[in-house]
Amino acid sequence: MSILLSKDLLPSPKMTKKEKLKVMKARQSALSYATLTVLQQQGYQVSQSLKIPGAFGFHAKHNGKPTRIGIKTSADRWVGVPRNEAGEWGLLGAVDEVFVVTFNDRYAPKRLQVIAFDPQKIISMGEAVYAKAAKAEQSGLQWIPLDNHPNKHTTAMAAGPLLPHGKIIFDEEIEWTSGDDPEPDEATAEAAIPPASANGGATQPTPAPLRLTIPEAKAALALTFGIHPEAIKITVEG
Repeated sequence: MSILLSKDLLPSPKMTKKEKLKVMKARQSALSYATLTVLQQQGYQVSQSLKIPGAFGFHAKHNGKPTRIGIKTSADRWVGVPRNEAGEWGLLGAVDEVFVVTFNDRYAPKRLQVIAFDPQKIISMGEAVYAKAAKAEQSGLQWIPLDNHPNKHTTAMAAGPLLPHGKIIFDEEIEWTSGDDPEPDEATAEAAIPPASANGGATQPTPAPLRLTIPEAKAALALTFGIHPEAIKITVEG
């Protein structure tokens, strides 16, 4: 199986900083949507947003048990760990499970991966990173790499790489598409993920490249608009 993603989600060297920011926001929306779809396929029932500013967090159920899930995007395989001045961890401190969606390679992405983590483990690693940053008189947002970088003695490596502490729950090949590409066949259409618009909202291509059940469509729209899926009514005509 291959995952269809738009080439519009990849920045080009000729882009301005503003254009690259738009691409990054579009990619964040598209990859978060992809993760939501993966979780639904694995039995998660996603409901209302946790309403954490700037973050993707949701109430959900898995195997009949309530849980709170968070989604973090990491196209470059580095995970941001925001912490405010009061020592609070935002999304990481509000959820029971964190899913990082990333490409297999920062410079030549060929596969899409979703990795499950215990948020408390990320927090403990983040504490080590922020402690080292404080000693070095560094301020601002800190990052933790998914992969090992043995030749880098940076603040981010204070707790080592993050990937060994996670579980890859999804790993599929990406088929990069453009607006000029032909419509995918039925087999690949079921695995297609629509690109997001430049303002961060999901686009509505015609015909839609992803086949969804009604509950999946409601959950996807709920992610886009930050509302409860039960507030969405879908009418099918034809």
